[in-house]
Amino acid sequence: MTARLSIRLLVFLLLISSVTVAQPRLKPFASSEISITSLQNRSRLFLGGRFGWTINDQYMIGGAFYSLLPRSPLSSSITSRSDSMNVLYGGPSFGFTLWRTRDFELLANATIGLGGLGMRSRDLRLEGRRYDTFFVAQTDVTLLVNLARSFRVFVGGSYRYVSGINSIGYSDTFLSKPAAVVGLFFSL
Repeated sequence: MTARLSIRLLVFLLLISSVTVAQPRLKPFASSEISITSLQNRSRLFLGGRFGWTINDQYMIGGAFYSLLPRSPLSSSITSRSDSMNVLYGGPSFGFTLWRTRDFELLANATIGLGGLGMRSRDLRLEGRRYDTFFVAQTDVTLLVNLARSFRVFVGGSYRYVSGINSIGYSDTFLSKPAAVVGLFFSL
């Protein structure tokens, strides 16, 4: 009986070892983008980027970061409420391919992380510099156009959800906005 069990176990192990599990193909990527959004009824630009790995040309995992450009060419002044405003945010980023042809790809991405908002006020009654931190979740859908094997351009739209802004006279809706996105995508 133990000989039969040993033979069955040996056959089972041989069958299992003959099945090969495909290794995932990991390829590094990096992208840079400009987002056009609205803050205080003025057009503003965010500069950002993503980096990470594509897995089997289907999924993406990595990180993303974004920064408000200090003096946007689309607005004549920063804001009527402050001398200067800094916004930075970022975090882990995840994405996947929704649709693909030889020349085009439709991607969906999500970034979940933390950010900071800093202002220096013109109003002397305020304390001068004010800071706040916030939670951010940003989703976007982009259409990539393949120009070369490792170079693509993309255009799309995104929505940034923000929670936690409350100590400097603004609410979460100040940064929770849709945006138009254009950028460059590099991969190996």
